[in-house]
This record gives sequence, structure tokens and C-alpha cells, in this order.
Amino acid sequence: MQIDRLFEMTYLLIARGSVTAAELAERFEVSPRTIYRDVDVLSRAGIPVYAAKGKGGGIRLLPEFMLSRSLFSRQEQDQMIAGLESLRATDAAQTGPILDKLAALFGNAREPWLEVDFSPWGSGPQEKKLFAMLREAIITRQVVAFDYYNTCGQTGRRQVEPVKLIFKGRGWYLWAFCRQKKDYRLFKLGRIRLAQATGERFERPAPARQAVEPGKPIPMLRMTLQVAPSRAYRVYDEFPAEQVETQPDGSCVVRAILPDDEWTQGYLLSFGEHVKILEPQEHKRRMAALLKRMSSMYSEEA
Repeated sequence: MQIDRLFEMTYLLIARGSVTAAELAERFEVSPRTIYRDVDVLSRAGIPVYAAKGKGGGIRLLPEFMLSRSLFSRQEQDQMIAGLESLRATDAAQTGPILDKLAALFGNAREPWLEVDFSPWGSGPQEKKLFAMLREAIITRQVVAFDYYNTCGQTGRRQVEPVKLIFKGRGWYLWAFCRQKKDYRLFKLGRIRLAQATGERFERPAPARQAVEPGKPIPMLRMTLQVAPSRAYRVYDEFPAEQVETQPDGSCVVRAILPDDEWTQGYLLSFGEHVKILEPQEHKRRMAALLKRMSSMYSEEA
């Protein structure tokens, strides 16, 4: 609609100062002639807009022009823009245009103060495409189908009614009603393959309040670790400060609570020779046995 285009043109001119007719025509998918007609409409409506010809020219507003912003104090204006910047950082839909309009309205152009990227290092376009598809399916209440690899090593095709995306414990999960299990389940996004929105709409209301947790509680274990100075940076990245005791030689003693399962063994192996289990003794023996089996496996191939 022309009225929407006229408002957006005004916001753009306030925010950017000068825009060419060609840029506006491409943005709104109209001809440059239509843009010049819009300029005439704005001018007749009392908006001080004009077109400057030649090098460095373009469509501009008189610099003194400002839309009324007296309804909000400067503090309120800053808080509104900061809040929208936070939403845009988490990839919330439609916040970008709103933020641009408010910044123009308040005359408060500023650099974004926050940038958040939840995707893991090395993630490609497929991960971002999956996230976008699931987000759209949640908003439009579409059934989603995908192959899923569960913790038992089994693979199966699932059809789910998605409720929300959750970031927890350094990973993304989908909270959805699983039609196969006839109950709500958490699905880790990294184990989802060949996902697609089916186009089928669902009407099932989501629970008003629901604890979003894995089906079975994970047993936890208190461990004491000694980490070499060369891997101290990982300790500071991955453990709370109150669990870390830095030693005079630069090494770290870490007293942490970790899952009592294979994940912890794999995690400790990622430190290589730079970590040592001090307690409990049983886990020292388990790790020694695992390393012995691994050594034997590679020795047989040599």
C-alpha cells in the first residue's frame, strides 16, 4: 500500500539522511517514477522532502525535520531501543524494521550493543535452515517430521507438534508433542535429520505449565580434577569460578559435579594428557581401564 511505503520512506530518510530513487525503487519493487510521485505526495503533505540532482545527490529531508517523539522521555527511548536490540540479537523475527523505525523516530541512531550467535563453531547453512524452519512451524502450528537418533542408538521417523525451542546446557532442544510416543518430549536439534514441515496444522493446546526436562534423571557425581597450565583457559571457559582453585604453577584444581555417564569420560578425554582425575578413586580406575582398551585397539592395528 502507498501509505505504508510513504511512512517507510520517511523513516529511511530520517535514519540515513539521503537515499537515491533507484535504491528506494528496488527496495519497494516499484519504478523510479513512482518514487518521485511519492516524493511529491510527501511534500504536499508538509514533509520537507526534496530531490538533489548530480553527484552526491539523492532524496533528502531538511536536517531540522523530526517526527514528534515527545510521548517518551530520553530514558524511555533508550530502553525501548536497547530492548529491541536484545530481541534482534536472539534472531527474533520482525524486530529489525521496528528498531529502524524507532531509531529514526527518536533521532537516536546507534550501533548495536549486543550480538548473540547460538550456533556452534563450524556450523553450516543446514543448521540455520533447520532452526528457521522449526521456528516458523511453531509460529504457524505446523506438524514437523524428521529422523531422530535417540540415546539408545536407535533411529526412527517422528511426527511432532512443536511447542517451543529451548536453549539449555550449551545446546538447542525442541519441546514438542510426539505422536509416536503420545507425550511431550525433548528433541536435541543436533540429532535431528531430514526435517520438514508437513503443511498439516494442529490444534492441540500446549500445557499451561510444564517442566521441560529429560524423561529420566541423570545421575551426577562429584569429581576433583587437576588440569595442566596449558589448558587453564578451558577451565576458565567451562567451569564457574567458585569450582576452580588456581595453583602456584598455573595449573588448576577443579571440584565439579558432572554427569555419571559416558559423556564425562569423553569430555575428559578431550583434554588429552592435560587432565588427571584426583577423586573419586573408582573413576580413576574406570578411566585407566578405558585408556588401556583404547591403547590395545590401536596396538592391534599397528
